[in-house]
Amino acid sequence: MRPIALIAPNEQLAETARQLPGKIRDSVTVLVGNLDDGVRAAIEAEASGAEVIISRGGTATLIKRSCVKIPVVEIDITGYDILRCLAMARKDGSNVAVVGFHNVVLRLNDIENITGMHVRWVEVTSVEQFDEVMGRLENDRVRTVIGGARVVELASRYGMQGLLLMSGQDAIEKAVREAIRIVASRRVERVRNEQLRTILSSIRSGVVSVDEKGQITAINPVAEKLLGGTSSNIIVGRKLQELVPEIPVSKVLDTGKGEMGFLWESKNGRAVLDVTPIVVKGKPSGAIITFDMTDRIQQLEAKIRKDLHQRGHIAKCTFQDIKGNSEMIQAAKARAMKFAITDSTVLIEGESGVGKEMFAQSIHNASRRKNGPFVAVNCAALPPTLLESELFGYVDGAFTGAQKKGKPGLFELAHKGTIFLDEVSEMSPEVQARLLRVLQEREVMRIGDDRVIPIDIRVIAATNKSLKDLVKSGSFREDLYFRLDVLNLSVPPLRERREDIPDLVKEFISEISQQLDLNPIQLSREGMRVLVSYDWPGNVRELRNVIERLIVTATSAECGPEEVRAALGEGKIAGDSRHTWFARRVGVLSEVES
Repeated sequence: MRPIALIAPNEQLAETARQLPGKIRDSVTVLVGNLDDGVRAAIEAEASGAEVIISRGGTATLIKRSCVKIPVVEIDITGYDILRCLAMARKDGSNVAVVGFHNVVLRLNDIENITGMHVRWVEVTSVEQFDEVMGRLENDRVRTVIGGARVVELASRYGMQGLLLMSGQDAIEKAVREAIRIVASRRVERVRNEQLRTILSSIRSGVVSVDEKGQITAINPVAEKLLGGTSSNIIVGRKLQELVPEIPVSKVLDTGKGEMGFLWESKNGRAVLDVTPIVVKGKPSGAIITFDMTDRIQQLEAKIRKDLHQRGHIAKCTFQDIKGNSEMIQAAKARAMKFAITDSTVLIEGESGVGKEMFAQSIHNASRRKNGPFVAVNCAALPPTLLESELFGYVDGAFTGAQKKGKPGLFELAHKGTIFLDEVSEMSPEVQARLLRVLQEREVMRIGDDRVIPIDIRVIAATNKSLKDLVKSGSFREDLYFRLDVLNLSVPPLRERREDIPDLVKEFISEISQQLDLNPIQLSREGMRVLVSYDWPGNVRELRNVIERLIVTATSAECGPEEVRAALGEGKIAGDSRHTWFARRVGVLSEVES
């Protein structure tokens, strides 16, 4: 079935429709059916996929009255069509009557004045009236009757001349073009409605729209469930006030002012409603009502608060980022991987710059807490009083300069994740005492508060000093030391794993040159020998800084020993025979000195 079905009341009209220009004709299926037969044909056409019906006269009127839900376009009866029939009736000189439904008679008001003929206009409202009307016209000695196919058929039975009221091709083409426009418009509207339906269905809040009378025009599944409906077809079209009298829809439609934060007790729990008016040209023409269950709002609030707290508290490194193939570094990585599968507290020991935080982040990312926050704090970077407030938080008015609403501490922010306490040896005795309680009880108390907050965290601490020596000297609590030193990880200094230096240099050159958008460099064998022979008091961090310095200051693609010495600084090269021997042993100097 084509998108347009033309129901012709007679074969002559159908034949005229079949003669339409090609592109227009291709959109139309032409069917023949007068009055009730035409209604049946329209119903079948709609069931077969027709989107618009075209018909004429009484058949069009009956189709509109039927159960057909798609638009019906009428073929106009023009003044020319009427005049042609009247001209034929004038030759006979007899009394003339025009019989038809309202849409036929309506167009003939001024014809009598134009022609000077006396014409009777008879309007019918149902098919059953035709016989009665024709009998009455026969008694009144009407000789000629103008109308549709049914009128012409009855005219011969009552001994009268019947003239078929025809529509020309122009009128038919005009109706088809209007039908084509309607089809296109309806398809655009369907796309928009489907987009709206998809949007509404994807929204997790309940959404209802009403018109100026308060009748529901659209509703999404969430709101449908809240209102107790089972199908949108049941709810759409009903007045929202009938379903939920307490919602102030009528007030909003009357005043044009929205109602926000309205609390409503639904069957499924408490909900918060916003009623927003739709104002067109300064006048309310409808409203949008949004529903949110209070428990969902609380969940979203908690998630937002958690996301805000965790922003920036992310562990970026994994064990793959820790470079080196030496036995010492591989052993440290293997030990740390075992630690990752537990929740026990870890104490990482090592000199500054060896990569203690990289190990801490890698342990976190390999643990069951990897989706939680990783909160790192340098205990040596903050004064004792500030460190205490940062770690444990505070309440309103706890001290001068505190935020009015208080502030959660880093332990709270690390909930369900890991907190990394770098340079833990620098904590003051007061902070050590509070940390001991956190490790023992797994709860914190904000400064100035009298209530405890339970927390679920893993603690990883790091130090570049010997905590045992600090315990002996009395500057670090022995009980805290034993709480921290559950799992112990020692990260070797770079000078003890010199065979990793060439691989680290290669990695740093690639990484830094990309970050700075500079050309990568190469080191000569003599230049590499200088790096391997160096003692590296700053460990891997210092090596990275030296490579960055070489890339920035390089004057050629290859850096020799002089450039390397300049990057290291005069007088810093160990250069003794022990280091030269080590460099030769790991293969760095074998080719140079051979």
